[in-house]
Formats: sequence, C-alpha cells, structure tokens
Amino acid sequence: MMTHGSSDALAAAIAAIGTDRFGPSFFELARRQIGADQCTAFAAAGGRDAAILVAEGASSATAAMVKRLSIEYATGAYHRDPVLKLSEARRAAPHCIVRMDPDTIDDPGYRDRFYSYPGIRHELALVTHSGEQLLCVSFYRAAGQRSFSDAEHREVEALAPITLSLLRRHFELCGSDLFPQQAAAPSPADRQAAVLDKVRDAMLADCARLTPREAEVCARILLGYTVLGTSMHLEISVNTVATHRKRAYSKLSISSQNELFARYFSTVERLRLN
Repeated sequence: MMTHGSSDALAAAIAAIGTDRFGPSFFELARRQIGADQCTAFAAAGGRDAAILVAEGASSATAAMVKRLSIEYATGAYHRDPVLKLSEARRAAPHCIVRMDPDTIDDPGYRDRFYSYPGIRHELALVTHSGEQLLCVSFYRAAGQRSFSDAEHREVEALAPITLSLLRRHFELCGSDLFPQQAAAPSPADRQAAVLDKVRDAMLADCARLTPREAEVCARILLGYTVLGTSMHLEISVNTVATHRKRAYSKLSISSQNELFARYFSTVERLRLN
C-alpha cells in the first residue's frame, strides 16, 4: 500500500520525467516505499552499451560511487549480470522480480566490484524483456541492513506497471542522452577519485581480510586525507573513521601511519603515474 509520503514521492518522480531531477526523485520514491539504500536502472538492446536511467544512493558520497559503477556496468559489465541471466528464463512473462544474495554469485570479480565494494547486502530487481530490449531496475540494501522482505517483494510487484512506465517514458524523452558519453579529460577530482579506487582495490587484493570500507579509509590516509577530511568525504563520523583505521591496522599487522606508508608507498606512486 502506498503511504502519503510515497504518493508525494511518486508525484515528484512523474513531474521530473525527462529532466535531470528524475534519478533523485525516483530514488526517493524507492527509499520511502521499500527502504532502498541504493537504486540503479538501465535500458539495453542488441548488445550495445546500456542507457543509465537511474544511479543514486542515500548520501552524496554513495551516489557518486554508484554513478561511477553504473558507467562500468553500462559499458559492458551488464553482460555478466547474474540477475539478467536469471531473468532470461522468465522473459516470456510481462516482467519478473529477482532477489539476489551476493553470496550466491559465482563470478567473484563481478561480485567484488558490484556488490562487495559498494557494500551491498541484498538486491531486489525488476526486469522486463521485449524482443532484444530489456529494462532493469534494481533496489539495494546496504551491508549491515536486513534483506528485503516478502512484503517488500510484493510492494515492488504491485508497483511494477507504474515503475516500468516511468522508466520507459524517461528513456523515450531523453534517448541518447542517457547512454555513457565519450569521456572528456578528467578533472583533478575525477583523477583523485580514480586513484583512490585503485589504491583501495590494491589493498583489498593484498589483504583479503580487509573490508571495502577499511580499505577505503586507509586509501584516503595514504593519499594525504586527514581523519576529519575522510569523515567529511565518506559522510561518517570521526569515531567511525578511527574504528575502521584501527581494525585495518590490526588486520595488516601494523600499528602506525608510518608503517602503512612504508607498506604501500611504492603501490601508491605506481598508481598515481598510471
């Protein structure tokens, strides 16, 4: 059943169709209706790049990460998506809903990049096929949260016709603007974000015991962020940053920032130059 707040969010999403406000408005509807922490939606056909309809998260830092990952997904990774593979068996139906537990995914590279790194606990995806065309919208719960319930599954099922209509109409109005564009020269902020991602990934490869968040905190330390700066960029408290740092140091068998730098200095310098 749609609450008053959800009705307002639906009205806002409808009003935002065809504008750059659509993604945030659609995510707000998903957040209010089923408590989604992240949301993505894509349209694809004929094996080409997918159009990015929605790529949003509950905080500005999370939303920025989701948008970066959505480009990787849309420009090829979606061919490996286990949700779409499962939906193939049900493509004769008007639509299907897939519940995905990351622990059941057989592709470790895909699982690590699109579930472990963004901190996904559970996915509830709505997929529809029409000939070679497909439309997929996924709602995600973050690590530490509960999985989506049967009741929330039913909510997505009940709203499927209007959800898919919203996304189709947005795609019709925006068309090619929603496909990933040829990248312009990256800004300094983009280059810094890319190096952060590479350092974090290198640390995760070096120490499998680290969590993605612990590696992200340490990567920022290695690139010169203060505890306060890390707190602001990741939108977590200073105490939480300190906790992640302490746990990471323990797993790396080090006790100081100097030891962290000594261990990863050459890695950071190499990644800065690449």
